[in-house]
Amino acid sequence: MKMKKQKQKPEKRKHSSAAKPIFAALVIFTGIYIAAKTVGSVAMSNVSDAFVSFASSVRSGGGYPYSTPGKDISDMKKIGSGILLVSPDAISTLSFSAAELQSIACSYSDPAVCANNGRAIVYDRNTNKFCVISKTRLLYSGETKGAVLTAAMGKNGFAAVAFVSDKSASELTVYDRGMKEHFKWECVSDYIVDMSISGNGKNIAVIVLGVKDAEICSKLHVFQMGSPEPLASFEYSKTTLIDVQYTKKKQIIAIGDNLRSVISRDMSRNDEQFSGDEVRRFASAENGRQAVVLLPYGDENSAKFRVYAEDGSKSFEESFKSKVTDAACGSSCAAALTKDGVFVFNSAGKEIYSKRFSETAVSLELTDKDIYILFNDRIEKHSIYGKSSKTKNS
Repeated sequence: MKMKKQKQKPEKRKHSSAAKPIFAALVIFTGIYIAAKTVGSVAMSNVSDAFVSFASSVRSGGGYPYSTPGKDISDMKKIGSGILLVSPDAISTLSFSAAELQSIACSYSDPAVCANNGRAIVYDRNTNKFCVISKTRLLYSGETKGAVLTAAMGKNGFAAVAFVSDKSASELTVYDRGMKEHFKWECVSDYIVDMSISGNGKNIAVIVLGVKDAEICSKLHVFQMGSPEPLASFEYSKTTLIDVQYTKKKQIIAIGDNLRSVISRDMSRNDEQFSGDEVRRFASAENGRQAVVLLPYGDENSAKFRVYAEDGSKSFEESFKSKVTDAACGSSCAAALTKDGVFVFNSAGKEIYSKRFSETAVSLELTDKDIYILFNDRIEKHSIYGKSSKTKNS
């Protein structure tokens, strides 16, 4: 009997120690849930995602590479701690171990996506359809009155959709976290190109494109939601603005085909001319860091990979003597994709990871620790700082 008891004791201790992290995690999630209910600073969908992600960590996926034959993935974005995949007929999300957290059927002929702080808005640029999702579920599916031009997701869960209007050239609608209309604006003669919602959800920056004196003219309007008149407006003649973003420092960064413009909190403007270089690619992190790929005088076979810090200042620049096909920017590093491979740099410009390919990769995405690389038939995941976790044959 003594022998039997001696065998049972360590077995009981094993079960007890295994249960402790699970119990602790549940206590933490409960605390987050209460904080979200009380303060409202955390999106409830993110809390729900945390529970599902915890469950998926117990039910591990098959690991990476993740096979994608026939899926025709058009975009891959970070969503929370997972990865969002968009194709014309499906929207799906994967966990860190390649477990499929959700798959939503859709019919988008030209899908695009904007993700921020655990939520994403996916829209079809050829129709009036769009939807808002979290990492684990569909939150809202809707339609606009005209074809969707662009959309934006705010850090606070607000979503903005711009579309062609029958009353004016274009208009936008901002929805709150519950997908109720929060703000509307009609643009009489210009077309909305891009938007960005401030971190606190109070302001929205809007890029519009029109014609002035027979030449392309872009404008950047900054609105306080609730007022139809902009707080400030900025005109960019002979420039095509293509992207706008609020940074963590509450600045507004706009990128055009020939310049980069920084609007400070006091609404002062500082432009950086690209002096003959052409913008080919750009990528932004949620904290405001940015990577821009420039072609020196349009030369496709060389590129400048320029990275900017959260405050809008230039961090570093790297030159490539080959075509840069994609770029990604994380909170502390940035990556460039070429026909030969991928190269990752830290905030000081030091190369911290590289990988050569025997085939052409389509695109890439960065998280805090890993890089995801999309090929025609699979997605590979590699650790930037060492051995990648949950990778097949690792």
